[in-house]
Amino acid sequence: MQAWWAVVGWLGDLRYESDVTPADNGAVLLLSLLADTVEIVAAVLAILVVLRLTRMQHAKVLAGPGMPLAV
Repeated sequence: MQAWWAVVGWLGDLRYESDVTPADNGAVLLLSLLADTVEIVAAVLAILVVLRLTRMQHAKVLAGPGMPLAV
Protein backbone atom coordinates (compact mmCIF):
# COMPACT_ATOMS: atom_id res chain seq x y z
CA MET A 1 0.00 0.00 0.00
CA GLN A 2 2.88 2.34 0.73
CA ALA A 3 4.25 1.95 -2.80
CA TRP A 4 0.83 2.62 -4.32
CA TRP A 5 0.41 5.82 -2.32
CA ALA A 6 3.94 6.98 -3.18
CA VAL A 7 3.37 6.47 -6.91
CA VAL A 8 -0.03 8.16 -6.90
CA GLY A 9 1.31 11.07 -4.85
CA TRP A 10 4.29 11.47 -7.15
CA LEU A 11 2.09 11.42 -10.26
CA GLY A 12 -0.31 13.88 -8.69
CA ASP A 13 2.53 16.22 -7.79
CA LEU A 14 3.93 16.07 -11.30
CA ARG A 15 0.53 16.72 -12.79
CA TYR A 16 -0.25 19.52 -10.33
CA GLU A 17 3.04 21.31 -11.04
CA SER A 18 2.54 21.14 -14.81
CA ASP A 19 -1.05 22.49 -14.70
CA VAL A 20 -1.35 26.24 -14.90
CA THR A 21 -5.08 26.88 -14.68
CA PRO A 22 -7.64 25.70 -12.14
CA ALA A 23 -9.53 23.93 -14.93
CA ASP A 24 -6.47 21.77 -15.62
CA ASN A 25 -6.52 20.42 -12.07
CA GLY A 26 -9.40 18.06 -12.90
CA ALA A 27 -6.92 15.27 -13.66
CA VAL A 28 -5.28 15.77 -10.27
CA LEU A 29 -8.64 15.56 -8.56
CA LEU A 30 -9.55 12.38 -10.45
CA LEU A 31 -6.20 10.82 -9.54
CA SER A 32 -6.76 11.69 -5.88
CA LEU A 33 -10.28 10.25 -6.03
CA LEU A 34 -8.93 7.04 -7.55
CA ALA A 35 -6.29 6.76 -4.83
CA ASP A 36 -8.87 7.31 -2.09
CA THR A 37 -11.17 4.71 -3.63
CA VAL A 38 -8.38 2.13 -3.75
CA GLU A 39 -7.52 2.84 -0.11
CA ILE A 40 -11.14 2.40 0.98
CA VAL A 41 -11.44 -0.90 -0.89
CA ALA A 42 -8.15 -2.12 0.62
CA ALA A 43 -9.34 -1.19 4.12
CA VAL A 44 -12.63 -3.05 3.66
CA LEU A 45 -10.79 -6.13 2.37
CA ALA A 46 -8.39 -6.01 5.33
CA ILE A 47 -11.34 -5.87 7.74
CA LEU A 48 -12.96 -8.85 6.02
CA VAL A 49 -9.74 -10.87 6.26
CA VAL A 50 -9.40 -10.13 9.98
CA LEU A 51 -13.04 -11.07 10.63
CA ARG A 52 -12.65 -14.33 8.74
CA LEU A 53 -9.46 -15.25 10.60
CA THR A 54 -11.15 -14.46 13.90
CA ARG A 55 -14.10 -16.71 13.02
CA MET A 56 -11.73 -19.52 12.02
CA GLN A 57 -9.79 -19.22 15.29
CA HIS A 58 -13.00 -19.17 17.31
CA ALA A 59 -14.26 -22.32 15.55
CA LYS A 60 -10.94 -24.03 16.22
CA VAL A 61 -11.12 -23.22 19.93
CA LEU A 62 -14.70 -24.47 20.17
CA ALA A 63 -13.73 -27.73 18.45
CA GLY A 64 -11.53 -28.63 21.39
CA PRO A 65 -8.14 -30.25 21.45
CA GLY A 66 -7.18 -32.19 18.37
CA MET A 67 -5.41 -35.48 18.03
CA PRO A 68 -1.79 -35.33 19.22
CA LEU A 69 0.77 -35.76 16.49
CA ALA A 70 2.88 -38.93 16.56
CA VAL A 71 6.53 -38.18 17.09
